[in-house]
This record gives sequence, structure tokens and C-alpha cells, in this order.
Amino acid sequence: MDKSVVSEKDNAYWDDYYSNHKVPAIPSNFAETILKYVNKDKTLIELGCGNGRDSFYFARNHVHTIALDLSKAAIELNASFGHENVSFEIADFTALGKDQFSNVGNIYSRFTLHSIDHNSYLRTIDWCSAALSSGDLLFLEARTTNDPLYGQGEKVGEGEYITTHYRRFVEIKDVMKELEERGFKLEHASENFTDSWYKDDHAAVYRIVAKKI
Repeated sequence: MDKSVVSEKDNAYWDDYYSNHKVPAIPSNFAETILKYVNKDKTLIELGCGNGRDSFYFARNHVHTIALDLSKAAIELNASFGHENVSFEIADFTALGKDQFSNVGNIYSRFTLHSIDHNSYLRTIDWCSAALSSGDLLFLEARTTNDPLYGQGEKVGEGEYITTHYRRFVEIKDVMKELEERGFKLEHASENFTDSWYKDDHAAVYRIVAKKI
């Protein structure tokens, strides 16, 4: 299947989702867990912010945050609430420039890396490696092949399935290897089976905190 067609359908899906669905406003468990690691003297870039639940949480905790998402509906809604420590931008986080942002010390991605294909994912972690300096931190959470949704829907590639939208499921060992190859030291890596559950969605996810060497 043409991945550009998948991307266009996904963009439409998320615009509709954020325009017409109620989603949790409280911060995710992952955001609360990793806050202690965040360098508050530097900017945090969020790759795929959705409804801004974590963006606003970081902002309230004195972290200057730039939150990115391709969904115009989500970005416009988030921006309408406003907060002095956060800005929202419509952007494709798989195609960012190396020097696009200044004073970046933290990059955060929750439930977004499983929404892109493998090549886009590699571009993204390459960008993270280039954008961060020694000692800066990368925070990742995404679905694994142990997730109950793995194998459901139309298979379109290795670990890739489409239900209401596209997902690519991975094994944590592969993510760990790819990050280490790009100059990251793993501060924390685990597979979590309960903290990311929402209603009937019992997600199995990897959680990684990686420091740029």
C-alpha cells in the first residue's frame, strides 16, 4: 500500500478525532514518570502532542515546551487555551531541520513513533541524535509486538497494520540497538503492560530514557 495514501488518511482521521472526541486531559503516566529527568533549563520538543495533555503538564512544571503535531485541529484547539511556557506548531516531526529549534535539551515522544513507518522512524531518531548535545535526554514510549492490537487489521508491512489508522509494532530490543548505534546511552529501558491502559485499550509499550553521549 502507498504510504503517502496511508498518511493522508491518518491525517484526516486525527483531525476528525480531535475535533469530535473527548480524550483524557490529565497528563499521561509516562509524562509524570519522566518529569524528574527533564532539564528545565533547556527546551523540550514534543513529537506529536495530540490534545496537549502532556505539553500543558510540562509547561505547568516550568518546562519551556514546543509541541508539534500534524493535526491542524489539535494544534488550533491547544493553542486556544494558551500557556506562557508552551507553543504549538503544525509540523511533520519526521522531517525536521537540524537547527530548527534552539536550546533543545529534551525530546519527548509518547504514542507517536508507532504511528510512522520504519524509514520515517529512522529519520526521526537520526534527527533526535543530531538535535541533542552530550548529556541531553530523549524520552520514548510506543507500542510493542506484545500489544493486544498487534496483528489486528490489514497487514501492510513488517509489524505494520491498519485498523482505524496505521500502527507499526516493534520489539524493544530493536529500538535499544538503533538508539545505541546513534550515540545514545540507555538510562532506562523497560516494557510496560499496565500504566498505559485506557478503557479497553490495554496497551503494551516500551519506555526508554536515553542520554546523548
